[in-house]
Amino acid sequence: MKKHHTFHVRLASLALAVLLLVATVAPAAGASQAESAVSSITGSDVTDPAAVEAFFDRELPASMARNDVPGGVLTVVHDGEVVLLRGYGHADVETATPVNPHTTVFHTGSVAKVVTTTGVMQLAEAGEVDLDTDVSEYVDVDIPDTYDDPITLRQLATHTSGFDYVNDGVLATDPAAVPTVETVVKTELPARVREPGVVSTYDNHGWALMGYVLERQSGRAYATYTREELFEPLGMTHSSSVGVLPADLQADLATGYHVEGGELVVADPVYVRLAPAGSFATTGADMGQFLRANLEGGCVDGRCILDSGSVDELHATQFRGSSDVPGMAFGYEEYDRNGQRVLGKGGDDSVFSADMWLLPDHEFGVFMAFNAPGGATVRNEVYAAFMDEFFPVEDASLTGIVPGFDDRAAEIVGEYRLSRVSETDHTKFMGLIEVISVQAVGEGVLSLSIGGQIAEYVEVEPYVFEAREGANRIAFVSHDGETYLVTSGFPADHLRKVGPTERPLVHFAVLGVSLLVALSGLVGWPVSALYRRVRRGRRPKHIEHDRDTTVVRSDGGRRLSATVTSARFFAGTATLAVLGTFAGLVYMFATDSIAFGVGIHPLLGPVTALPVVAGLLLIGAAVTGFSARSAPGWSRLGKVHFALVVVAVGIVLVWLVAYNLVVV
Repeated sequence: MKKHHTFHVRLASLALAVLLLVATVAPAAGASQAESAVSSITGSDVTDPAAVEAFFDRELPASMARNDVPGGVLTVVHDGEVVLLRGYGHADVETATPVNPHTTVFHTGSVAKVVTTTGVMQLAEAGEVDLDTDVSEYVDVDIPDTYDDPITLRQLATHTSGFDYVNDGVLATDPAAVPTVETVVKTELPARVREPGVVSTYDNHGWALMGYVLERQSGRAYATYTREELFEPLGMTHSSSVGVLPADLQADLATGYHVEGGELVVADPVYVRLAPAGSFATTGADMGQFLRANLEGGCVDGRCILDSGSVDELHATQFRGSSDVPGMAFGYEEYDRNGQRVLGKGGDDSVFSADMWLLPDHEFGVFMAFNAPGGATVRNEVYAAFMDEFFPVEDASLTGIVPGFDDRAAEIVGEYRLSRVSETDHTKFMGLIEVISVQAVGEGVLSLSIGGQIAEYVEVEPYVFEAREGANRIAFVSHDGETYLVTSGFPADHLRKVGPTERPLVHFAVLGVSLLVALSGLVGWPVSALYRRVRRGRRPKHIEHDRDTTVVRSDGGRRLSATVTSARFFAGTATLAVLGTFAGLVYMFATDSIAFGVGIHPLLGPVTALPVVAGLLLIGAAVTGFSARSAPGWSRLGKVHFALVVVAVGIVLVWLVAYNLVVV
């Protein structure tokens, strides 16, 4: 079996395309002037264990095969009992070890978030914290008072803290590089870039802060707290929240895989540095206990981790970006699928993928986990197929026109950027790539496009639209003069309408023109020098002395002074350095985008140091060029061109600094 260190490429644009263009989340209930006619039809009986088993045995292995996933586990709970617990495929392909749902351990990524919020709800139930009190009262961390309103635990649990979204430092390849929760919170907490409680932005570091609240209030390490207060009471004997698994669980961990060139390859281990946000390893059997506790008022076989009121609060809607689309519960994401309220939480690292979803009204819950990145597609396919089979609805028909569309279209048409783009780390440039174009294409109809995919949405009430195909719902809201797009496909993020100067076309145009001007010097100067040399040929030469410079002259014309040549050399080398920066960035992003995104690519430091070298060379070019301004043989046009090249390289360096691509 080939072993290779690589990260599977998961571009945010693909996720956005799925969420906004082909999502099939059912419309939220509510009257509207343009009615959405959705009628329930009879499907398979979700209370029939045989029907449920037959569905998963048919759909799940088939999806795993389509998506190159060697192993997975499934847990289904209904009416307080585990009705289906099954392993599929192999935990290790080379040894043909099957997945054992009782003992095979899977990493679950962000499913850890609902473990953390369950612990926080325990503290709230015990009166040790208040969900709406300034979180700084519970930790010894200086949280900047950037805005008048403080950050609360409720805002942290709904992705509305206002912290910047930072990828850098989320993952590590060296277990020794996994810090304590306290260290992360005290040294890596992102800047506050938004007013809290207004806009949702996926927030891993906010979960680290909640984990530190657990530590401070309980006097125990985060992983110790979750083990003693959650896993042990529920009998979850093969689960852990530590960033680096203990030896006994590591021995039972499923082998992670990628597919390269059609071949299954073993992936090197990756470690989550923010344990409360993404460190949770478990088995199918253990997750059966966790699902049961969620669906049975916090208790399993007489052992309780929460009272029923606290479970209700955990599952209640806590925030909505718009009243017309589902929002966030306390850590759980809220969906409305085929008229059913679903609470879910999925998770991925660079290898493993997992998902859990609850239908509280039916006392039904599912957990799935897989040992390859294709598991993310598997879980989405199986979830959609399940809801359509057991809770089917007739296709929606959209009728009617909401008056006043033209005025509203003038407000909302434009380009929108996902809020899950950092303002402070090296991935900020993704905001230039992941942009959705919203255009009016008819009376009451919008077109949303990204990456060549286009979908149409029909207005069903003012500022609320439903997909013409599928049933995704979007809404437009305004806060402090900004316009936001909210989608039922992903409640943990908003998309913000960008202003004229923020448009990608403007930024790429400035960069492109500047690079072309810089290249004109890098290419033009050597060509012109070669031309002069050829023109002079072998003609007699004589030497002229001109105060500070020595000039060699022939009948072919005056040769440039050494000072001018030095200035051009500095400017040309600076251009090479910035070109090397962009070449390195493209290489890293194309070959290992996850490692690049989370800041662990080995070339990231050297590549982003090149702009510093370019800056020093540019200073040398400017100083040398200024001193040579009166040198003989340097025409006025040549001086202007040199100045333009220096300015162009400077603009490129400013661009790199603005996008945090210098010394990462």
